[in-house]
Amino acid sequence: MLHWCGILLSLRCAVLYYFKAKSRLESFAYLLSGLFFAFLTLLLLLVHPLSIDPAPLMILSLFFGISLLFSLYPLFPNFPFSTFFKTLCSLTFILLSLFALSTHGFIKLTEEKTLVTLILTGKKTKKWVEWKPPQGPLENAWLDTNEILVETREGKLLGKYALYGDFVALRIKLIRLSRLLNFFGISNTCHIEAIHNGYSSMQSHNHYPHIGYPLKSPHPLFSTLWSYLFYKESHWIGVDAATLESEYIPLFTENKKPVASTFNLVLKDGKITLKKALEPRAKDDSSKPRCPG
Repeated sequence: MLHWCGILLSLRCAVLYYFKAKSRLESFAYLLSGLFFAFLTLLLLLVHPLSIDPAPLMILSLFFGISLLFSLYPLFPNFPFSTFFKTLCSLTFILLSLFALSTHGFIKLTEEKTLVTLILTGKKTKKWVEWKPPQGPLENAWLDTNEILVETREGKLLGKYALYGDFVALRIKLIRLSRLLNFFGISNTCHIEAIHNGYSSMQSHNHYPHIGYPLKSPHPLFSTLWSYLFYKESHWIGVDAATLESEYIPLFTENKKPVASTFNLVLKDGKITLKKALEPRAKDDSSKPRCPG
């Protein structure tokens, strides 16, 4: 926020130079101070890009407006002029605050926020599984699995799993807020409930076994609110919907080789998606694929 301090101080010096300076010495002092703050701001902009955070900017603007009022009030003793000046400053402050809020909301809404990281290690193993299809006899077989690590964005391990099937998916409970709240920087809220497998066709989906694991318990308040909105189909002001979604990625390639890559579950534009990481972790070859027996 040092950028904004420099910009506001430069503007203050310019206003005082135009309205308050009575002598050449005062004019020179205000002019020199304004150029000094402008030069420092330019140096800061070259080192670090300008960012907008509405709360500090509103506070700085408030102090800027108050200091100008105290400095210039003696020049406008008559009622009409002082009222006009105060109204102008107030409107400027309100417009600046709304601009800062909307810009901050747009930036926050469009930036990617990583929720968890899904790491497919590529370690292929065989797992003995028994299951019964809905319309068939009891079956059993050795099924190929791929090892999966789930980590928080800080790198804390949430779980380690070996899943069979064609896909791995994360199941998410999501509360979608209105676009107006999103516009002002209030993001949709969600809970990553479980990890589970999936299949590429309905025939496989109806025949082969399914498995899933819970990741972490939701906050009681979120769970209550989501259930109320989801099951009762209630409509609240500011809330568009409560949904249950799953994001899928492949466990194996078309050649039945285990996928070894890293994916981030990201929240962007109010939507959740699994996106491949730019720098996936290197595959650990210390443990070679092995078949039991």
